[in-house]
Amino acid sequence: MSSQSDSNDQIKHPRIIAFYLPQFHPIPENDLWWGKGFTEWTNVTKALPLFEGHYQPHLPTDFGFYDLRVRETRHNQIKTAKQYGIDGFCYHYYWFSGKRLLNKPLDEMLLDPASDMPFCLCWANENWTRRWDASEHEILIEQRYQIDDDLNFIKSIVPFFKDPRYIKVNDAPFFIVYRPQQLPDAKRSITIWREYCASIGIPNLHIVSALTHGNLDYEQFGFDGGVAYPPHNLNGLQKSIPNNTLEFYNDFSGIVCNYKDVAELYLNRKYNQPNVFRTVFPSWDNSARTGNRALIVLNGTPANYQNWLSKTITQSIQEYPNEDRLIFINAWNEWAEGCHIEPDRKYGLGFLEATHNAKFGLHNSTAFPDIDLPQTKNESYQRSFPTNLAIKPNWLVHSHLMEHLPFIAWLIKLLTPNVVVELGMGCDGNSFCLINQIITENKFKTKVLATVHDTERDVYKDLLSYVKTNYPTSTISFQDNNELIGNILDSSVDLLLLSDIRNAEKASELMRQWKPKLSDKSVILVGNTNWHSTDCDMSKFWSEFRLNGTTFHFLRSHGMGVLLFGEHQPKILQKMDDADVGNPTWVYCNHLFETAGKLLEKEFQLKKSKAEAQFYKTDLLALRNSKSWRVTSPFRKVVAIIKKSKRLFTTN
Repeated sequence: MSSQSDSNDQIKHPRIIAFYLPQFHPIPENDLWWGKGFTEWTNVTKALPLFEGHYQPHLPTDFGFYDLRVRETRHNQIKTAKQYGIDGFCYHYYWFSGKRLLNKPLDEMLLDPASDMPFCLCWANENWTRRWDASEHEILIEQRYQIDDDLNFIKSIVPFFKDPRYIKVNDAPFFIVYRPQQLPDAKRSITIWREYCASIGIPNLHIVSALTHGNLDYEQFGFDGGVAYPPHNLNGLQKSIPNNTLEFYNDFSGIVCNYKDVAELYLNRKYNQPNVFRTVFPSWDNSARTGNRALIVLNGTPANYQNWLSKTITQSIQEYPNEDRLIFINAWNEWAEGCHIEPDRKYGLGFLEATHNAKFGLHNSTAFPDIDLPQTKNESYQRSFPTNLAIKPNWLVHSHLMEHLPFIAWLIKLLTPNVVVELGMGCDGNSFCLINQIITENKFKTKVLATVHDTERDVYKDLLSYVKTNYPTSTISFQDNNELIGNILDSSVDLLLLSDIRNAEKASELMRQWKPKLSDKSVILVGNTNWHSTDCDMSKFWSEFRLNGTTFHFLRSHGMGVLLFGEHQPKILQKMDDADVGNPTWVYCNHLFETAGKLLEKEFQLKKSKAEAQFYKTDLLALRNSKSWRVTSPFRKVVAIIKKSKRLFTTN
């Protein structure tokens, strides 16, 4: 019994090292290339789901949208990482012939003894390009490999080697070169690095090659070892998922595969060289960066990740018993690649807890538990999904409601309503006229009514004339609400709009009166929900009213709340519930409607500018043809000659 215990005590368990991305703070170069204030969060928050059931965007929880210039943030990361079994960070190091980028968090960590986390470096020696793939597409900053670069590079990282926190393997500082195949003469570079370090009292280095971009042989470059870098070198993966099995919203040219298949590929991979450090990833989806060219690995869940990491730890111990080994996690915080163990809104601390469990042999499984694909293609659902939202209203007056018109137009076509009622129609009449336009164009048999509750506000006379001429069966009522409601059958109203109501108490009373009239597929639109002023308290009404059912909420343009009152709405509406802010269907639809609304606003402004230009052009033409213009022409010529003479005199 004691001998077995002694044997277990002698097992040297590998250290768990997480790759760490420092691109979470603005730098002048990124400001120039990508826009002021750009950080990795810029890409992360723009991500959209590409198909039904696609988990995007990945959004943080515990640490928030952090800035790595903040010391407290870095300390919190270290504390949490150590708590869940991470033994060190491997920072990406960006060095271009003496120019360093994204180095501030790393430099401040070096000068801060309280940042008590072991660390090492990975030289990301590749070009930065416009397409995020390091290929030769509009190079932003280039690795030039000048004659003195080898010596200057090693000098730049020696201060890190000398830090007591720096990670060593067999007493030698450990560092990674991301793309050794791009070094002009890798063996010469290594010789220079070793000789310089030896000359200043660092006798040994442990230099490893990242196995990326087709490279599987570190020995050809003279390196001491290699580090696997999934999902690089996916050659041999036999089970990519056909795109037509998923509900893609738009054309997709990337690759989709299952986590289990990727993990098993790396677990089963045999390397010809003897010193390869293995790596796992928690999940992978780089669509935030590459859009429809992405590599998406489905089922990157904490349970699957724990299984891969646990098996990799066992594998490393078996392959290198009692040796000093590292296992890498890709990555701590590669948020734009959907590859992070930091807490997110979907899994919380799940990936960190899985790391701890795998490291200490807790609750491990022998199989990958999550293998199911998102639901198969549903044609009726696909047909209802918003695609082309461009609209051309025949009547359009500028108002805060304008950006919501594409959603209203899409909703009318989706519902094909029996009765539409707009309470408190604004004097612009945009929504009322557009609803009638969509109904007329699609030949729906829909009854449309609207009321104006503030009788002191005069509805435009040309609006009334326009409605009477173009939509004679529709009704704009100035009568008391009770008279109008008496003419509507119970359970007949499929769409109810509270457009320009500004009083919460009034809105509550209207809803009490109209509730019996709502059908079992009714949708209620509430305007002004994000307009905070002494003249409007509809935000108060909405915060209470939205508790009555499935809702989503557009925050722009004074806000508009949507509540599904009935039980039989189209599936697409049911999936747009924004109670979970990470809901991919809601995120995607909200983006589409916002884009369409802004496009409509820009088109309106363009038409307005053209109309104003034509007005001034007509005035100018009339002026030039007038008698006064002809009479004063000689005087204007004399004035022009005098001005020209003054300029010549001043110049001389």
